[in-house]
Amino acid sequence: MPEVSISVECSLKESDYGALGYVAGKLIGSKVPIFQLKGKPKADELKALGAAMAASGAVALYHVKGVTPDACRMNFEEPEENIIIERSQLDEVYESRGKGGKEPELITIGCPHCSAAELKKAAELLKGKTVSKETWIFTSRELTKRYPDYIKTIEESGAKVVCDTCMVVSPATNRYSCVMVNSGKAFAYVPGMCGAESVYGNMEACIEKATGGEKKAGDFH
Repeated sequence: MPEVSISVECSLKESDYGALGYVAGKLIGSKVPIFQLKGKPKADELKALGAAMAASGAVALYHVKGVTPDACRMNFEEPEENIIIERSQLDEVYESRGKGGKEPELITIGCPHCSAAELKKAAELLKGKTVSKETWIFTSRELTKRYPDYIKTIEESGAKVVCDTCMVVSPATNRYSCVMVNSGKAFAYVPGMCGAESVYGNMEACIEKATGGEKKAGDFH
């Protein structure tokens, strides 16, 4: 049963859900939330939301009103506690890149692992480009076998596709002092587990940074 209601006052897309999970997890700890959202999140966005809440807090279960199964078929009582999350709180996650002052040395995408849709998007963004920074894209070995064309396009750019592990637990990450991520989960874990500063941005911003482009903090989402 939901213990706290979280109302989100703005529209969200893609990496915004990871930022939301990062903010929400820190606020609610291990409570079970039910989200009141303006839009209907996709499966990958729900994945990002849940993973980030489990990392910044200890959320093991959550509901989204009108989206997740129990929240659709069960008439939950409205929790007494209600939290409002505003756009400015999510912007702080993106803008945190300025606090440490370090330039990302490593760009990572896929925590949790990239889905087929996310691999396709990464391939489209990298097609015909060459990375100028170390760039890792994480997915499952099964998907690399299923979508070899995406993998070929990604690797032709100089980016590395890494299977069945994660930048959070890979000892190779420890060689870098600043890591750019598109994942709220990685954003929460990298500083403590890898000893590196974490910078947050959407996939477009990560690829832009990897290929030598520059974006202002406000353009990272």
